[in-house]
Amino acid sequence: HGGESLLGNYYNNSVYDALKEIYPEHPWIPWSNFSPQYFWTKLRNRRSFFDWLGRELGYVSLNGWYDISIFDIKRYGGYGLIRNYYNNSIYNSLKDIYPEHTWLPWKFNLTPKNFWSDPLRRRIFLEHLG
Repeated sequence: HGGESLLGNYYNNSVYDALKEIYPEHPWIPWSNFSPQYFWTKLRNRRSFFDWLGRELGYVSLNGWYDISIFDIKRYGGYGLIRNYYNNSIYNSLKDIYPEHTWLPWKFNLTPKNFWSDPLRRRIFLEHLG
């Protein structure tokens, strides 16, 4: 339809960037319909998604994240993010996005693959139990 040069020359081939500039009054959510090329490479964009998702799910503290599932993330548009950047690991994604929080991997519905193979992790868990 002839718009390729417009997107390429002015918006780095990003429909999202074009819409954001043309309709700035609209609260565009890039992960809801499309993600601009290289969008997820920036940690601030990944954090924006998780901040937004936490609000959507009604989490009032970071501890609410222990109940999330991959299905929830996929349903809200973050499946490519968690698959491509965190190997489908909720724990690894949250550890990266919210490093200020001490995450307890065993509190998630699923622990990362091979998590329990490390004897130190087993020891930390048992010590945590008291």
